[in-house]
Amino acid sequence: MRYFLILVIIFSCNTGDQYYIQKPRALVKIPLPLTSTNCFENDVFKCYYSQSSKINTIDSLTYSISYDMYNANIYFRLQKVVNLDRHMIDFEKLISIHEQKGANVEVKICENKMQSIYGFLCFLYGENIATSAQFILTDSIEYYVSGGLEFNTSIGSDILLENKIMQSEIFNFVESFRWASIDE
Repeated sequence: MRYFLILVIIFSCNTGDQYYIQKPRALVKIPLPLTSTNCFENDVFKCYYSQSSKINTIDSLTYSISYDMYNANIYFRLQKVVNLDRHMIDFEKLISIHEQKGANVEVKICENKMQSIYGFLCFLYGENIATSAQFILTDSIEYYVSGGLEFNTSIGSDILLENKIMQSEIFNFVESFRWASIDE
């Protein structure tokens, strides 16, 4: 009993420094889109998109694939080729506007001769840019499709993970794109 009393007095009189242990930073948990896909097909083209998203037909030529969990969309527009050189120049101007605002551009050439698909997919990197991916695809004769990735906010450090995921989604979309007139 004496030892217990001595221990109680020692521990209650201890006025030493208190140690503060900082909590570790929390990691953000972002759900990944499903790897299973849906197919969208019309008379002109066919494409695949994640089952985590939904495709919206805005009008007969304009489409949007909505990813609600990331507040992002892949939008694209189908048009008839009138002057392919003019369309390519307009696409290059669009990309150069982002370059002038400080974005770094990584260009991937899209070419599938068997499917008659030619074009570019441009990934844009930088702070406070409006989009991080733009693309144009054509069969070089009749149709072309242009579009890109858009978030409901400017792209900054707070959505870097979502942006990386969506860049992967737009890459998968472009890779799965096919013209309906060409059999696989």
